[in-house]
Amino acid sequence: MYIKEIEINYFKSFYGHHKIPFNGKFIVVTGPNGSGKSNILDAIRWVIGEQRSKLLRVEKSEEVIFGGNKNLAPAKYAEVSLHLLINSGFAFDIYIITRRIERDGDSAYFLNDKNIRLKDLQIFLSSCGVGKHNLTFIGQGELESLILDNDRLKEYLEDIAGISGYQEKVKETQLKLDIIEAKGKEIEEKRRMLWENLEELRKEAKLAEYYTELTKELEKVRESLNYYQWQKLYKNIEEINENLRIFKDEFSGIEIELENMRKEEEEINSKIKDLNRELENIKSILVENQIKREKLLQRISDFDDRKKKLEKEILESNKELEINKEELKNVEQNLIEEEEENYLELGRKLRDIETNLKEKEIIKARYEEKLKNFHEVSNVSEEFAKWFIQRLKQKREKLEEYKNYISKELREKESLIRAKERYLDEKVFELQRERRLLRDLEDIQRDSLPKGVREILALKDNNVLGIVLDILQIDKDYLTPIFNILGNTLFDIIVTDEYTAERLIRYLRDNNLGWATFRPLSFYKDFKERIIEIKDGIRALNVVNYDERFKELVYSLLGNVLIFKDFETALSKRELLKEGWRLVTLKGEVFLGSGTISGGVRNNIQTTLNININMHEREENIKELSQAISILESDIKTLRVEKTILENKREKLDNLLKKIDSKLEFYGNVGLFEEYRRILEEFSYLRNEWESIKDKYEKLRENFIYNRNRREFLGTLVKDLQNKIEEMKKEKDFIDKEYVNMTRNLEDINKEIDDGLLKEENLRSEINSLTERLVHLKEVKEKLINRRQQIREEIIRSETNLQQIVKRKEEIEKDFENKIPNLKIDLPESKLRAREKEILKTLENLGPINFLAKEKLTTEEEKYRELTEQWEDVYESISSLRSIIKSTLREAETRFLNAYSVLKDLANNNWKMFFPHGDLQILLEKEQDPLNSNIYIKLTSNKKNYKSLLMLSGGEKSITALSLLLAGLEIAPVNFCFWDEIDSALDNHNAHVLGKKIKEMSKSIQFILISHNPTLMEYAETLYGVTIDERGSTQVLTWRLEGEVVNN
Repeated sequence: MYIKEIEINYFKSFYGHHKIPFNGKFIVVTGPNGSGKSNILDAIRWVIGEQRSKLLRVEKSEEVIFGGNKNLAPAKYAEVSLHLLINSGFAFDIYIITRRIERDGDSAYFLNDKNIRLKDLQIFLSSCGVGKHNLTFIGQGELESLILDNDRLKEYLEDIAGISGYQEKVKETQLKLDIIEAKGKEIEEKRRMLWENLEELRKEAKLAEYYTELTKELEKVRESLNYYQWQKLYKNIEEINENLRIFKDEFSGIEIELENMRKEEEEINSKIKDLNRELENIKSILVENQIKREKLLQRISDFDDRKKKLEKEILESNKELEINKEELKNVEQNLIEEEEENYLELGRKLRDIETNLKEKEIIKARYEEKLKNFHEVSNVSEEFAKWFIQRLKQKREKLEEYKNYISKELREKESLIRAKERYLDEKVFELQRERRLLRDLEDIQRDSLPKGVREILALKDNNVLGIVLDILQIDKDYLTPIFNILGNTLFDIIVTDEYTAERLIRYLRDNNLGWATFRPLSFYKDFKERIIEIKDGIRALNVVNYDERFKELVYSLLGNVLIFKDFETALSKRELLKEGWRLVTLKGEVFLGSGTISGGVRNNIQTTLNININMHEREENIKELSQAISILESDIKTLRVEKTILENKREKLDNLLKKIDSKLEFYGNVGLFEEYRRILEEFSYLRNEWESIKDKYEKLRENFIYNRNRREFLGTLVKDLQNKIEEMKKEKDFIDKEYVNMTRNLEDINKEIDDGLLKEENLRSEINSLTERLVHLKEVKEKLINRRQQIREEIIRSETNLQQIVKRKEEIEKDFENKIPNLKIDLPESKLRAREKEILKTLENLGPINFLAKEKLTTEEEKYRELTEQWEDVYESISSLRSIIKSTLREAETRFLNAYSVLKDLANNNWKMFFPHGDLQILLEKEQDPLNSNIYIKLTSNKKNYKSLLMLSGGEKSITALSLLLAGLEIAPVNFCFWDEIDSALDNHNAHVLGKKIKEMSKSIQFILISHNPTLMEYAETLYGVTIDERGSTQVLTWRLEGEVVNN
């Protein structure tokens, strides 16, 4: 049997439908951390019935359902289907196990689309050789516990020995034995009690016979007493009248007591009603807090997603940065190599030659022109010409020197302009970044507002003027005291009048959009300012700016607030509290006239405060950058004007030099022909040299320009990437801070919920106590009503008896005249009375008489006989179960020792694969009692002798556990293994050894491994790549050895 494929729907990080075919016997799943690789293992564990949340890495069962993110909505259910190929002997049959869970907690199992119980699924998997096997699933961090946890190691050895359930079987048999022994004791006790009952019944039968005899005698005595009765009837009449008086008095007392109880019932019912109202209020608060918690959890989840996305983007940007740096380095190397080839020198030389060529060509043309007009200077003497030429050359040298100075100044101006332009570009980029961060902070602040406030602001109602936070411009140094003194008032909505507030409240309530507090400006009229002179502090009104139309509102909020430097200063001014002032320190401690001092961290306010501090910093940065940009633009403009002036000066100097050169040429015609021939020779030489250098220069020039442009582009790109990474790191730091604040908020809300639940429980306890008291009162009242009814009946009965006695007396008196009653016993009345009392006393002392005792005695004797037979059967079962327990323990010990013996050798052989000159020994602490003995592992390697497993490195621990794990598979093979990162601590050599071993064992066992090790992947038949797409859902890619890629 092996796994053919798995279908995953909305399970954990898998959004939508995913089908993963497990082709082959050796499969490796790889991918980045957090991409969802281990969720495949969790899906297989979950679908075959795993109930332990810890192994599934969740707290509640419904958390396996895709929870959603800012891109994808939460799913309503999760479903996983596992396709198994099972060899039936003639062919492979496909069985599909499916498990589905709904968001409301309903869960169901299916086998080939047939609804089954979890127990049925476990029976099916057990019949296929898939159960709670220690070798089948190994999650992250579970491998080392195999050797470090002695109980886990012992459980593992019992598992491969096939006795993993022997303790449960012994316990189950012992439980049955205890139950049967208890039943035997119960039967024995019944027999004893029944025997005692039989003895009692025999006594009752004899007593019933005696009672019958006494009753007959009593009848005779009473019949004899009738003779004397008529004489004493009048005494009975008086006694009855007295009893009637007593009954009537008791009846009146009961009526009064019932009235008092009725009043107490009304008071208790009223108190219960009040408590129920209070309970409903607490429930409402709990629901509101739970809604807040859900929103906060969603916000935390959004921040966590954004943080992961930023980390991923930073990682990708760093990779791109390294690639660009490497390419930039190569380009700079190319430029260096080209400079080594004298490219720059060659270019300068070529330009010099070109310049010389042009100058020589011009000079040559001038000489040719002058030779035509040579007759114009034929009258100038050679001595005057030399003197005049010397003066012109001196003047030219001075002008050339000044021109060089102007050119140097011009180059410096151009360099300065380029530097300032680059700095201007950097500042413009920083300004854009700061503005983008400011917009992001504004979005975060808007999202952090209460839901009701966000909904109202989204309406963009003309009568809504904003929230209190928007109208106040607070000095940065005083943000903390102002935020702490105002608290949630910062989120109050300002409206024009109370009718707008009423309309918007109705809108929130009708659409169930949350809660908001409104401040109509019409409520704040003619507010009088309070005057105070204070030296050690400052008024809150002096550190905020606001629009004049909100003056009365701001005065009502902050008009009585004073800010002090520290706690001690504020404490020394506490007398001001009696005058109605509120005090706050720069750190946010708040002193109120009610006698309270508040301080610490208010997480929701702290979050908004941090956002506003960041916004203030961004705004200040934007202001500074804008000023810097303005100054730079002005400087660049000034420098360009100065550059233009210098260029004009240089142009004038060029014109003067040209005129001087013209005069020099005009007066230098002496020896003109010799100079002309020299110029022709130089021109020809330069022309040849220029043509030879030009071709080589053009080729070098193309490469040099390309590399130089590429270097500038890459330099800019590297700088942009570095700026981008820095921005993302700043955003990540901000998210981390916000994450901490929201976590604190969540803890506060959870505490409020816990307090509410405790208060709810106390109220329910009090209600239950009152209800019990009410029930008790009703019971007592019912008893009193019954007693009242009994008294009423007694009164009626007594009155009836009185009438009967009177009538009887009259009848006896009437009958006495005619006939006297017969005496059955001829004794005086006193003796008859004494005998009657004696008989009655005897009858009274006899107690209750069981007239059916004789008949019941026969029935109970038959029951006693049946119980005796049952006891004999139970005793026989007890002996049998004790024998089973003994044989089970004996068989388990034998199989344990056999497996232990084989495991020692196989584990040692596996250890030698990794350490050829080492040894691995498995030792029992108590060989005479192996099932209850601790197991120890003794190791030696090539160069080490380990005294404790705790001294092992991570890789050595993994190799030790793998040696045991692979040996266990050889002793007790399973159908498939799904192991998560068991090779994370192995080096390449040991990964090769492990891969080779698993490759051999995969002929009979299907291995599915989660790994990051490329060495181990070389031995796999199929590779699966797991990643997270841009929406936040896990995706799986499959690589076959042939290189085919299938996107699932």
